[in-house]
Amino acid sequence: MLVGHPARQTESDREGRLYEAVTQASVERERKVQEATAEIAEQNELLRPIATSPRAGVGAQVAVPRGTCRTEFRTPLNAIRATHK
Repeated sequence: MLVGHPARQTESDREGRLYEAVTQASVERERKVQEATAEIAEQNELLRPIATSPRAGVGAQVAVPRGTCRTEFRTPLNAIRATHK
């Protein structure tokens, strides 16, 4: 039975663990991207009636309920709302 050099086995094990960690991080990042994409789509649907209304851009206000929107989306939406007041 041939056995590899212990240092090579250790390095191979380390590379295997690193590969697994990178794969897991990639899966987690993809899940977060899909969640954010779904949230953006939901916010777009909330904004669509305002954007297509005849008064869009002329004093139109965006009502974004605090509990339904993440801060990183709500802050830019509030800035847009402020520019139309």
